[in-house]
Amino acid sequence: MHEQQTISREDPMFDHVESIDFSATFCFTGEFAFGDRKACEQATAQLGATVKPRPVKTGKCYVVVGTLSNPQWRSKSSGSKIDGAIASRAAGCKTFIIYEDDWAEALLDCQKARGIQPAPRFAPPRPVKNVYFLMPPQDLPTLRLAIENAGAKVRARFSPNVDCLVVPDGVSLTEEGLYCFPNVGPDTVGGLLDAVSDGRAVGEETFRECFI
Repeated sequence: MHEQQTISREDPMFDHVESIDFSATFCFTGEFAFGDRKACEQATAQLGATVKPRPVKTGKCYVVVGTLSNPQWRSKSSGSKIDGAIASRAAGCKTFIIYEDDWAEALLDCQKARGIQPAPRFAPPRPVKNVYFLMPPQDLPTLRLAIENAGAKVRARFSPNVDCLVVPDGVSLTEEGLYCFPNVGPDTVGGLLDAVSDGRAVGEETFRECFI
């Protein structure tokens, strides 16, 4: 079986900008590791940016291309956003085509600088092997069966091997918020915060929709 090809950051269409201005306009296209397009748009708008379905020619505009996009995708209709952005850039507009990883890194830096807690996210089809529930749900036996049928395991204790941390929806994923749970102590809180910061945390509702 051939591995799915994904677009490279070294593609000549990309602009490698020193900084990203979240007061500008953003347009998203392709398939994203961060999550679905709506999640990308919401996280960006939260910082004050304007999000449009297509690139604009007035003011500064970033076109963010998902890292999971297939290079052949540019030949399809959705690739017209890229063609339009390239044309606008060539005409002297302040249009920048940027790779998802560059946008995501700048997004996280801006969120940290403003004290915004990143929303838990989960981006299928990332393989999951070890699942830990911060608060085990009442229907855990049923969930456990579905999870194990999918080839993963529910872990009774949190460890660095956990690649999917399921958290109650709306919980504050700060150190103070995590300490509200009786199974969280000084020996585990650091690892849990790491799981949150590197994208292994997911809200329970999203987990049920994406995994079960």
